[in-house]
Amino acid sequence: MGRQKKRRTPIDSDDGGNEEESNPGRNFTGIWKHVEIGEEISRGIYSGKCLYCGKEFNRAKPNKTRSHIANECQKCPEDIRRYYNYIIAHNLVDDPNVEDYSIPPKATTTITTANQKKISGYFESTRIEDSRKKEIDDVTITAFVSCGLPFRVVENPFFINLIKSLCPGYDLPSRDVLSGRLLDSQVSRVNLKVDQIIQSTANLTIGFDGWTNPNGSSLWNFVLLTPDRKQFIYRILDLSNNSHTGEFLAQELKKIIEDIGPKKIAAIVSDNGSNVKLARQLISDQYPTITNLRCIAHAINLISKDIIKHPFASHLIKRSNQITRFFKKSYMANSLLKNKMEEYGVVGGGLKTYVETR
Repeated sequence: MGRQKKRRTPIDSDDGGNEEESNPGRNFTGIWKHVEIGEEISRGIYSGKCLYCGKEFNRAKPNKTRSHIANECQKCPEDIRRYYNYIIAHNLVDDPNVEDYSIPPKATTTITTANQKKISGYFESTRIEDSRKKEIDDVTITAFVSCGLPFRVVENPFFINLIKSLCPGYDLPSRDVLSGRLLDSQVSRVNLKVDQIIQSTANLTIGFDGWTNPNGSSLWNFVLLTPDRKQFIYRILDLSNNSHTGEFLAQELKKIIEDIGPKKIAAIVSDNGSNVKLARQLISDQYPTITNLRCIAHAINLISKDIIKHPFASHLIKRSNQITRFFKKSYMANSLLKNKMEEYGVVGGGLKTYVETR
């Protein structure tokens, strides 16, 4: 009788080799039901591929694949995406035997964002509880993202000394952990909160637009606007490999509308480019209850540009720019202008040069 082939057993750990050695028989989590396991890279560590979008992972670690399913995969079913947002946001282990991916109704009402938490107490020992550490972790990643701080700052010795002076028992996460697991967790919390708002709100408006980033990639964002004027980025897509025809953009919009639910969408809005105008019309024809709107701000901008083309306005703008450049180039004149502005209580930030978008 031939030897039985040994079953491949990925290790459910995102730590280094120590975790693999100390926990050779860890239970599998549910994420492996959504990943095709490939070749073994090292003991218990395999490459993998997302079963929905085909994205390949050189090292298919659980946290990374969970984050992909929750925050990145565009082809994953909505119930599974929301489920993994909930799992990551609450630092839970996903049950490998789960069949129903719906989030417990009572659980969704207890979620709070990191900026709602309060750090209490000013004097602490050099040892803190795990719950306290997690609380500071959440506040730390929120501060880094909200303030636009480079993640490398977390390993700066002066920054470490600052944190140690405030809380001696807290050890800052590494740059990799901060930009990896903690950032993924924060993104999932935000996405989960946005999902809750969407599910409880009707008469949503979809706004969409595209631009080219410094790397030359064509990015398109789809924003949801609520009746009380709140805005949420629902999806950002890299569509560099596609021709941005009206038909193609309409198909991308249709996917989003079906994910949210057509009955929740009241209108769709964009500028008046020929392709996006056609995409709006195609959506409005397919969904009669969705109103086709043109962006009024874009229309006003175009009207303003036409007015500026008049000889009188063009001459006035040219002379105004000359005055502005004079004060910007002369430090003495600029200083005198600032003093006079303070003396007469003039506000607004000083002189500004005219550009097409301002």
